Amino acid sequence: MADQEDDRVGYRRPPKHSRFKPGQSGNPKGRRKGARGLKADLLEALNAQQTILINKQPVTDRRQSLALKTLTTRAAAGDIRAIKLLVDLIIQVCGVEEAGSGRSNLSAQDEAILEQLLSRKIDDDQALGSTDEGTSGDV
Repeated sequence: MADQEDDRVGYRRPPKHSRFKPGQSGNPKGRRKGARGLKADLLEALNAQQTILINKQPVTDRRQSLALKTLTTRAAAGDIRAIKLLVDLIIQVCGVEEAGSGRSNLSAQDEAILEQLLSRKIDDDQALGSTDEGTSGDV
């Protein structure tokens, strides 16, 4: 009875003569053992040491560090493309500060101006709200 079930052919049941033998791979020409991917090669290239000239003086460091130094130097010199790349990189790596973090980078004068504007807006909203209440009667 078990032999008859083994000999059945159909969906997900290939003929017995064409099934993989025990220990046989389904992809014999697949990836070699120890084959490296793009990520491993990229990390190795970025961590390699290199010497470049900065201000006519040789500087030896990791390529990743040297690339960042070059990018920040070009951005500081006003290169718009370098500035955009640097800002995008900063946002991707460091993230954007949350608006509600509680820390303020404004001066006291700027904060006073914002307080005045907010109080005016609140007063205007209250004035509009009182006139809206009077006009929103039953129609």
